[in-house]
Amino acid sequence: MLNKTETPESGKPNPEHPTPPEKKDAKAKPEPIERRKEKIEEDEAKPKKVRWLTRAMAEEFTRHDVLFTTFKEALLYIVFVIAVTICTIGRRTSSMFYITQALKGQFLDKEFTTANDVGINFNDIRSATDFWHYAESLMLDSFYWEHYYNPYDPVAPAPEDDKKILFENKLLGVPRIRQVKVKNDSCIIHAYFRRLFLSCYDLYRKADEDTEPFGDGEGTAWVYSTDEQTASIPFAGKISTYEGGGFYQDLSTNRERSAELIAKLKEGLWITRVYLLATYFLVEEIREIMYFKLRFFLQFWTYIDVTIVCMATANLMTSVILFPSVDDAIEKIRDNPEKYGNLEYPGEMKILYNNFAASLLFFSYIKLFKYLNFNKTMGQLNNTLKRCALDILGFSIMFFIIFFAFAELGYLLFGSQVEDFSSFGVAMFTLLRTILGDFDYQAIEKANRVLAPIYFLSYIFFVFFVLLNMFLAIINDTYADVKTEIAIAPDEMQMTEFLKKGFYKMLQKCGCNITTFQQQKAEFNATIQQIRDALKKCGFSDLEIEMFFARYNIDPLAEVGDYDVKKIMQELEGQSMAKERMDEDTTLVHVSDFITQQERLDQIENTIKQLATKIDNLIKKLEALDNVRKAKAASQG
Repeated sequence: MLNKTETPESGKPNPEHPTPPEKKDAKAKPEPIERRKEKIEEDEAKPKKVRWLTRAMAEEFTRHDVLFTTFKEALLYIVFVIAVTICTIGRRTSSMFYITQALKGQFLDKEFTTANDVGINFNDIRSATDFWHYAESLMLDSFYWEHYYNPYDPVAPAPEDDKKILFENKLLGVPRIRQVKVKNDSCIIHAYFRRLFLSCYDLYRKADEDTEPFGDGEGTAWVYSTDEQTASIPFAGKISTYEGGGFYQDLSTNRERSAELIAKLKEGLWITRVYLLATYFLVEEIREIMYFKLRFFLQFWTYIDVTIVCMATANLMTSVILFPSVDDAIEKIRDNPEKYGNLEYPGEMKILYNNFAASLLFFSYIKLFKYLNFNKTMGQLNNTLKRCALDILGFSIMFFIIFFAFAELGYLLFGSQVEDFSSFGVAMFTLLRTILGDFDYQAIEKANRVLAPIYFLSYIFFVFFVLLNMFLAIINDTYADVKTEIAIAPDEMQMTEFLKKGFYKMLQKCGCNITTFQQQKAEFNATIQQIRDALKKCGFSDLEIEMFFARYNIDPLAEVGDYDVKKIMQELEGQSMAKERMDEDTTLVHVSDFITQQERLDQIENTIKQLATKIDNLIKKLEALDNVRKAKAASQG
């Protein structure tokens, strides 16, 4: 190339006028560099491939990776759920319910005769006399079935090695009676009543427990034993939780000896008052923690996964403790058949084991929603709950403030007379049942005929008709937004399409001459109402929507098809390109011209202000004349 221009006469280069580079060449040179920079930035922005890819990690990769990991984890998780279901439900039988009901019916619900020849059951015992009648009659008859076929209809005496309870059950060890006592100075008596009351007993608490010997002062029935000595666990009752220690008496293996022990206590005034799959999920959670770091704790399903792992671990630990303890307890009972067969600890561990297993199964089924979210239709529920969670949380504060206020009001108004409002907690559950339609209005009406209808109607109006419908409105509005977003969202590969492609590829590898599966996109068709709803969700007013329809000649009575959408997009793209060209060609306004135009605008504004002032004065004069005419007409009339 020549670096200098040539004159037309001589054809030689002119050293005074160098050849200017062409504009196209000057603009074309930096383009490859910019493209390289863009490619480098794109490569850096793309996440690097990892060997072990989980579904949560696949969200940062391609749609194909998301579908593949979802399908793989869903299959494995279904196997896990099936295993948990079999292990949890397989250990429970319907006979457990019938055994529990039989024991309750035998010891708690069956009636016995008191000193007044009145028939009551265990739950109706109100005095020490009632308890001794229960212990000497029904309790002994229920524990010791020494005749065929039951103690109430004896046929023949049963041998010592074949004594049953409830027809076909064996009593392990001997029964035990245990009581805990409260000190007689556990509560404070007012000075005005100290002459009338010599003692005062508070509710049972560990600090107020009486551990002093009484009665004979000898034996476990009269000397306090700690929970380590009794090997008993605390018992949670309706009023309080009672510790495992206390004063206890082990009965005998036969009825006569047990009756003698009970009579002695009565005379001495004893009563004054799946794991392999769980390990895989644990390792998977550790893998995601290493990948996401702190972002791992910002995902909702993280806490579900952690809960599942914790429940599985707790279930494993309780099973490791439970089954050996049962074997040890049975061995002790077999070696000492005349001593109390303590199965309290294994029984408590069995309850914990069942609770952990039930919780594990519950959260395992909840996690199935995670793998149903890949489909648009199935993901609507998850997206709706995710979007409205903060709104519901904020509104819940106001809801529970009003709810607690009504619960406190009901407790203070009816707590002394109605059992359903006897405490603040019970009042809360009563109001929750009211929302579901379970409410005893006659009970509060008997307590207060004036305030009961006011309380009931105000609660139904504010909580049921207003607040609950606000919850539904929040969810309904969010659901409409989610449906609109799904309707206008671009098409993505779905799980069915992914599975069909994989199936066709597998057939091709097997040698079948089948063309590659291609999912045909459904034709886009939308009504005017659907488009109007979508534009309203995006914040457009009704006037702007009508202008949009008029601008692009959209027929209100017809559907908008794929061709119409493409045409509108081409026009919009053409307008944007024309605007860009206009912006490039537009020259800047000179400062002097701008000042001149500004001065003219100021003059026009001053003139308009003067005209507005004159018009206001004219209107005032016309109003004054009108008032004068009205006054004259009124005086003449």
